[in-house]
Amino acid sequence: MTLALCLDKSRTKEILSYHKIPNAEFWTVESMDELDGDLKLPAIIKPMYEGSSKGIRDKSVVYTMNDCRAVIEEVLSQYRQPVIVERFLPGREFTVGVLGSYPELEILPIVE
Repeated sequence: MTLALCLDKSRTKEILSYHKIPNAEFWTVESMDELDGDLKLPAIIKPMYEGSSKGIRDKSVVYTMNDCRAVIEEVLSQYRQPVIVERFLPGREFTVGVLGSYPELEILPIVE
């Protein structure tokens, strides 16, 4: 259930926001017609329903609206799913895996 939920990035971010857990501002785009000037840059553009960094490349972080449009169009075409555009937050990224079901959990080591 957790994996299914987390693969929908916008739903995950909505739940995090509901519980007042800070996360980057985001927008979803299903077609180029929906793209407007409200996006804040820099941003990172990802396929909505992929995991393990699938669909993220060096050019996924955009600094101009022209680059933003080009990457969104490419991801929409290649992955045939909505795109999530998030404010880019620079810094290190960490993952903590959890195995099992509550109350029997095994917390794995932190990975950068």
